[in-house]
Amino acid sequence: MLFVFLLPLVLMSCGDKDKLLSTDTTAPANTTASNFIDSGASSTSSTTVTLAISATDSVGVTGYYASETSTTPAASATGWTSVTSTTSYSADVSFTLSSGDGTKTVDVWFKDAAGNVSASANDTITLSTGSSGIGTKFPIATTTQKEIGLSAAFDGTNYLVGMNGDSVSHANATAQLVSLSGSKVGSLLSTGRTAGAVLVAFDGTNYLMVWDDTVGVTDMNQKTMYGQFVSTSGTNVGSMFQISSGATVSHISGVAFDGTNYKHLRNECRFDVTNQQRCDS
Repeated sequence: MLFVFLLPLVLMSCGDKDKLLSTDTTAPANTTASNFIDSGASSTSSTTVTLAISATDSVGVTGYYASETSTTPAASATGWTSVTSTTSYSADVSFTLSSGDGTKTVDVWFKDAAGNVSASANDTITLSTGSSGIGTKFPIATTTQKEIGLSAAFDGTNYLVGMNGDSVSHANATAQLVSLSGSKVGSLLSTGRTAGAVLVAFDGTNYLMVWDDTVGVTDMNQKTMYGQFVSTSGTNVGSMFQISSGATVSHISGVAFDGTNYKHLRNECRFDVTNQQRCDS
């Protein structure tokens, strides 16, 4: 007895045959040098750095992944940057470091079309923006004079920064409103007076600027203390006024609002019988 069995015919292209005969299970070789951030720099003041990365693969490198997280990403994870398939890849790519000063470690991986992910290469760099606060530092006073600010107060919307210095003199008593985003609000407010340190406080309605006035003073140790109210829009409220005389050697060192009145702290000095200066706050 003769039995005949009909078997399905499977047609394969040469490419399909090659795929069956050869499966790519080899990950790309990560050839990135050890100091690949900003040409091996130890520190940077910018969050934007350049990574010099490279890899090879017998079939083709198809993407890279750069991160401050050391966990190896899956080939299907978001965050991969695709590149044109090549057996030897090398490029300088831009990378943005996370905010906040300190040591940053960046890891880099590569993948191929089969989804094989390479070993990582990592490098460190210290981010130092000059500020440990939020965002980056910003200029408040930008004249050609030497300016200094020793005090600031907040009104719930903006800051008023008390300063010495404007385009006329580094000793002039001035102030500048600054927004929460770091932008100057309005123009520099100048009292037209030369002074020691300018201190500011806020009472819920207006600011108070106080300073040791030096106009017409022959003995710089004996200054008259003046004040000026300033609105939240950055304009003078009324005229400046004298708070204390310069009869003794004194210097203002603080001002605050207690809910009813302003209080200022002064260091007041006198010479004793031995001609030694004695100071009290």
